[in-house]
Amino acid sequence: LLDMAYLSYNEHYFKTKGRELSFKRKKTERTLNEELIIYVPVIEPLRKIMDEYATKPKLGRRLFPQFLKDVEDQEKAMKILIQENSNVADRLKKVCEAVGIDARVTMTWARHSYQTNLAHKKVPEKLY
Repeated sequence: LLDMAYLSYNEHYFKTKGRELSFKRKKTERTLNEELIIYVPVIEPLRKIMDEYATKPKLGRRLFPQFLKDVEDQEKAMKILIQENSNVADRLKKVCEAVGIDARVTMTWARHSYQTNLAHKKVPEKLY
């Protein structure tokens, strides 16, 4: 959620006419020797989420400011995100129970499962 909380409308978004988001991954920002930029195609399901929850596009504006509200203090922001990660994990567990998945599903498991499904559908790896 850290990257999503800080995701902003940047020049790349406008250069692609709103068809692609890009961001530098916070988790690897300080550990990689080279800059790693993630590109996210704005496919229809993401467009629907953005239409419902994201702010209107404006250069430099965060897409989802509701995650951090107006908190600028890094320590407070991290506490908010840690709590929200916990909330998402709890909801994921409930969804899995409701649909009969017995495995212990984590966000990492879900992310890798999603990537595996993209690969099986032959989506180019550079898109995820």
